Amino acid sequence: MRIVHHLAGAAALAALIGAAGVSAEDPVITGKKDLICASQDIMACIDGAVCMQGKPSSFDMPTFMFVDIKTKVIRAVDEDGSSVTSPIKTHEVTEQSAIMQGYENHRGWTLAIDKMEGSFTLSSTGPDVNFMLMGACTQL
Repeated sequence: MRIVHHLAGAAALAALIGAAGVSAEDPVITGKKDLICASQDIMACIDGAVCMQGKPSSFDMPTFMFVDIKTKVIRAVDEDGSSVTSPIKTHEVTEQSAIMQGYENHRGWTLAIDKMEGSFTLSSTGPDVNFMLMGACTQL
């Protein structure tokens, strides 16, 4: 009897989700709504010869980034509480990814977010150190 009750509840939930238009095929990221992204791992390479891997705090980098699609800016807060912003110069949405690019402080960056999973890679290149951040984003 309990199994039937749970199956009926699961069927009702599935019907509700189906009626709301949510399916396993819907993207997690549309590329059209604001995002919060969390960096999990960072790889830093100096002069292309020496590379190190660690957490954002190991490189004095913020863990969380807010991607404001409407104003085309990425904001982050450093550990000391200071706010850091970077303008988004280009923003394209492909079938698989949301891709944003910009530059600041003599460095170029590209953020590519997988629309189905929300995972991201952000690369930042410059004359001295190159960074690759990996993590996940979700829409707000």
